[in-house]
Amino acid sequence: MNERRQFDFWLGEWDCTWDGGRGTNVVTSELDGTVILERFDGRPGTELRGISVSVFDAGQGVWRQTWVDSSGGYLDLSGGFADGVMELRHDNGAPFRMRFTDLAADSLVWRWERWSEETRAWEERWRIDYARRG
Repeated sequence: MNERRQFDFWLGEWDCTWDGGRGTNVVTSELDGTVILERFDGRPGTELRGISVSVFDAGQGVWRQTWVDSSGGYLDLSGGFADGVMELRHDNGAPFRMRFTDLAADSLVWRWERWSEETRAWEERWRIDYARRG
């Protein structure tokens, strides 16, 4: 598969649900298919809204994503697609990763996990179930 097409599973309009909340996400392909643009709106589940821009860095052979949000948050992540899972990590300070799993035509699971030095394992902090809109 062409590396620049590895995020195509995420393109579209989504209803998002998580424990105690729901929101929406709109993910589009921009700039002749070289950029993936995400517009997350956590309302009414949470006031968090955010935008990410993802691009495949051919020189390094990795995906890079920049996330900014309504709380003033900023993250830079990098990673790739393997064994049916897209995984991007943020390793500056406390290590975090997001994983796109259970990929299907009309659904997927997004997981936000943090590395615990105490347990020496990844711990899920937020799980969002995606369902493609009509």
